[in-house]
Amino acid sequence: MQKNKILIVDDDKANLDVLNHILKNDYTVYVAKSGEMAVKRAVSDQPDLILLDIIMPDMSGYDVLKVLKEDETTKSIPIIFITALNSSADEERGFLLGAVDYIVKPFNNSVLKARIRIHIKALEQARAIENFGTADVLTEIANRRQFDERLACEWDEALRNQKSLSLLSIDIDMMQQYNQTYGYLQGDVLLQTIAKEFYRFLRSEDDLVARTGGEEFAFILPDTDLKTATDLAREIHHAVEIMEIPSMGTLTTQITVSIGIATKTPTAGEEALILLEEANKELSRAQDAGGNQIMVG
Repeated sequence: MQKNKILIVDDDKANLDVLNHILKNDYTVYVAKSGEMAVKRAVSDQPDLILLDIIMPDMSGYDVLKVLKEDETTKSIPIIFITALNSSADEERGFLLGAVDYIVKPFNNSVLKARIRIHIKALEQARAIENFGTADVLTEIANRRQFDERLACEWDEALRNQKSLSLLSIDIDMMQQYNQTYGYLQGDVLLQTIAKEFYRFLRSEDDLVARTGGEEFAFILPDTDLKTATDLAREIHHAVEIMEIPSMGTLTTQITVSIGIATKTPTAGEEALILLEEANKELSRAQDAGGNQIMVG
C-alpha cells in the first residue's frame, strides 16, 4: 500500500532530522530547508500534509502558507505549524490563515504522530466523499457530474491555447432488449464490462471516459483532431463488437455501440454545450440509421 506523503519544512537541519526519524517508517517524507524551497516542493511533490516551521530567514511560515493557499494546485493541502512561537496570538494567526493545527516545540512524539494521523484520516475521508460524488457507483468510472465539470474545464483550456477538443458520444445498441433477454442484473454486468473496456482506450490522464446516462457513455479527448478522434472511435467500436460478456457461466458477444463524434477549436463567446450537442446529434444520426455505426460531425 502506498504511503501518504508528508513535507517537512524547517531551516534547522536538526529539527528536520528529528521529524524525519519520527515519521519515516509510516510516511514518505520530503524535506525543505527554506520557504522558497517549500513552495517548489509542495507544487512538484503534492504532499498529503505539510509540517511547517514559522521562523525562517527567507520567508516566514505565515508567508509560505499564504502562497500555498493562493495556488490552485496546493491550496487544499492541510498544513500543520510546528513552531517555538507559543503565544495565543501567533496560534490564532496560524488558524486564521488556514492551518489545520498548531503544535508548539518541544513536542511529545506520540502526541505529534497521533495528531498527524487524525489529519491524514480526515483527508482520506474527504477524498472518499469527493470520489463518491464524481464516480459512477456501478461502473466506477466518471459520472455525469464529473463529465460536465471536466468538459467545461477542457473547453476553457482549449480556448486559451487554441487547440482542438473532441468528444465521443456513445450509446449501447438494443440495451432494452438485452435487459429483457438476460435480466437487469446481467445488464449491470454488461455496463461494468463495457466501462472497463472503454477505460483501456484512455491515452493519457488528460482523457476522460464517463457514464453519462443509463447506457450512455462519452469520451473527452483534449488536444485531439477529428481524424485522431475518428480513428479512436473505430477502435472502440471494433473492440465492443468482439468483446465477450460474462453471462451465467458462458460468454455472449451480442453487443454493438453507436458513436457520434464532434471536434471543435473553441472561439470566444461559444460554450462547451455546443460541442456536446453536436456529438449527440451525430449519435442520433447513427441510431436513426439502424445503430452499430459511427457518425462524424
